[in-house]
Amino acid sequence: MFDVKLKKNRLILAIFFIVIVIFLSFSLFFITNKDRIEYRLFFVSSTNDKIISERRVVPSSMNKEQKINILVDEFLSGSIYQPFRKNLFPLRCKASKVILDTRYSTLYIDIPANVLFADAKGLIDLDKSIDILEKNIKSNFNGLDNIVVSVGGKGILSEQHKDR
Repeated sequence: MFDVKLKKNRLILAIFFIVIVIFLSFSLFFITNKDRIEYRLFFVSSTNDKIISERRVVPSSMNKEQKINILVDEFLSGSIYQPFRKNLFPLRCKASKVILDTRYSTLYIDIPANVLFADAKGLIDLDKSIDILEKNIKSNFNGLDNIVVSVGGKGILSEQHKDR
């Protein structure tokens, strides 16, 4: 009789302990992730040329322009899963300037000129890379009417981007 009560008490104690651990895990998860925002970045798969996404986390304490700057640099520097994604820009590439003009809802991005002279091995053409960059920005940040991308301070004059 005493043995049955002891087993029952141990089972109740074990269940109580598991519930406490689960509660603490969820609490810590929500407390630590409260000051961060999750964004999705899109890259091209190296196996089938489909667009696939990766998750990135940015501190929520930054203003919109700072968040966009971080996201643009994350995108330009490439996928964290390098063997499975095509490079859109040379590795570790960073934007020269990212300026958000809130009056006209316009984002200006200047990419270094060295992207034009990079080793073309595995890189996608510049027009497609810029299209995917724009998709990344528009899907993560609402309210941007225009995105103007320049390379080395010069406007892009391709047929596809001639209106920039």
